[in-house]
Amino acid sequence: MGTGLEALSHLIFGDDTLLLGKASVEEAGAFKDILNRFKEWSGQLVSVQKSTVMFSPNVDAQTRSNISQILGKPEATSHGKYLGIPTSIGDFKKKIYWISWDTLCKSKDDGGLGFKKTQDFNNALLYKQTWKLLKEPKSHLFRVYKARYFSNGDFLLAELGQKSSFTWRSLLYVRDLVNRETMWQLGNVKSINVWTQRWVAHTYK
Repeated sequence: MGTGLEALSHLIFGDDTLLLGKASVEEAGAFKDILNRFKEWSGQLVSVQKSTVMFSPNVDAQTRSNISQILGKPEATSHGKYLGIPTSIGDFKKKIYWISWDTLCKSKDDGGLGFKKTQDFNNALLYKQTWKLLKEPKSHLFRVYKARYFSNGDFLLAELGQKSSFTWRSLLYVRDLVNRETMWQLGNVKSINVWTQRWVAHTYK
């Protein structure tokens, strides 16, 4: 993700696996060994037709060629699509133009197509991840975002940086919605700023 930040080694969705690592000949050799062991232990084969190697724009052409030869997989000419959706958010925003989504979500009898409101579903997922960032500081998700966006601060007070990702901007949007609907209950006053954060006094019995 960046120098000095939490490392990610892999991502898995369904039966698809994304292996992440440094763009070096040594690491490519390690990946090849991992894939060979996977084939030996599982009895399954890696689909050559469905496998590609993706690089950062900062990797030089010679290194790209060497790594692709070691892995025996072609370099991806573009990030393409996953589950029908472009994997590049920037390209996605430039090429897709949404029109009258509310109309499409109406029933067919009312002139729509009966689509479900994906925005509501997406917001529900964002709320879930936002709550996890608030309540599970030991989770891998929290450590990754803390290292990247609020290493010296608090998620509730984190601000939008100049190079914030689309996901981080979305999380902050939902975080602000949560802030407007919640408040702290005062205890020892060590975790909050009583001047800037919403709070109610602790009720003792």
